[in-house]
Amino acid sequence: MHDILDAGLTASGSIVFGAIAWAVRGHFVSDGMPAGMRVLSALSLAAFVAYLHQLWALDQPWWAHLTGFALQAAGLALFLWAIRASREQRLALAFDDGEPLFLLRQGPYRYIRHPFYASYLVFWSGCSVATLSPACTGFLIVLGGIYTAAALGEERRFGRGPLRDAYGTYARSAGLFWPKPRGA
Repeated sequence: MHDILDAGLTASGSIVFGAIAWAVRGHFVSDGMPAGMRVLSALSLAAFVAYLHQLWALDQPWWAHLTGFALQAAGLALFLWAIRASREQRLALAFDDGEPLFLLRQGPYRYIRHPFYASYLVFWSGCSVATLSPACTGFLIVLGGIYTAAALGEERRFGRGPLRDAYGTYARSAGLFWPKPRGA
């Protein structure tokens, strides 16, 4: 049973990681690859390799496997929803310093200002829980810090540009990575 669960998590993790890797080249647009995005890509690959190693090297209880799978599936669902909402207005890569030219408010953007980063956090949380590995948890923390830095950089660019007022209004209703409680 353990091998079946490991194989299932290998497949689900590979599907999500593959979708994210595809988006870097096939969905997001930028003039070249920003240095921060190169670092993020390298760390993400290292985190995925560590996840696969820890998944097969360690024995995890069934509930960790199932919870990890559920989180990976939730991360993929949010990721695909964000792809659908942003496919008409292609977004720049993380750490691209270009000025934002539009503001998305449909799909998950109605609730979360950075649903792609949120989806990655949910996915890596699933990897951490599935393995119960300190190494995977460490990667989650490091990648979470990088996603936060990227998101805050984007927030600053919105705050300096022509969409400043509209973005300020939007930011009061949508959370950074998680939806704001109603009435907050």
